[in-house]
Amino acid sequence: MNVKWLGAASLLLGLTAQSFALNFGVNVIVDGNSYTVGGGTGANGISVQQVGDTLAFALPNAVAIGAPKTLNLQYSVFADPGFSLTTINQIAGNGIATGTASVDIATNFVGVTNETAPTISYPAGSGFGPVSYSFTSSPSQWTTVNTVINLNGVGGIAKVSTYNANYTQAVPEPVSAAILASGLGGLLLRRRAAKK
Repeated sequence: MNVKWLGAASLLLGLTAQSFALNFGVNVIVDGNSYTVGGGTGANGISVQQVGDTLAFALPNAVAIGAPKTLNLQYSVFADPGFSLTTINQIAGNGIATGTASVDIATNFVGVTNETAPTISYPAGSGFGPVSYSFTSSPSQWTTVNTVINLNGVGGIAKVSTYNANYTQAVPEPVSAAILASGLGGLLLRRRAAKK
């Protein structure tokens, strides 16, 4: 009996922490040019797509050889109603840094509160893996996300072919606790009724 009770409580808690597809702003600004999310390839061969809770930017020819190059990304992201944004996983795809070249990625989040993720630095010869940042304010939306990719190509090649911004969301903790308490209360009432 106790095992079933704990199992039901665990299931309820799992549902409250589940991740859902997020709603991104319709337009994304890349290097000053506006692109429609899911609108296919735009100017300069750049495309912006939304797949589930991932906002993906394809950045062809984002290569610096002998001279630095800067790429700016700007967009907005909104959690589903009743949820808050919890984490972003930033992934720079097909990254290359050779010689003394390097790649730096800095992201600033603007909303009711502002946050800045630590700068991601890829020195020459390092791997370009995903980097996760957990939000401290648990916002329901970021009205403006600014990501600056610096390709420091002096003395080598610095390249980023793609960039993904993958967000997760969850029910805010006070809400999770309230739902869990409500569910446990219902289970207790049901158990008492069954004994009578």
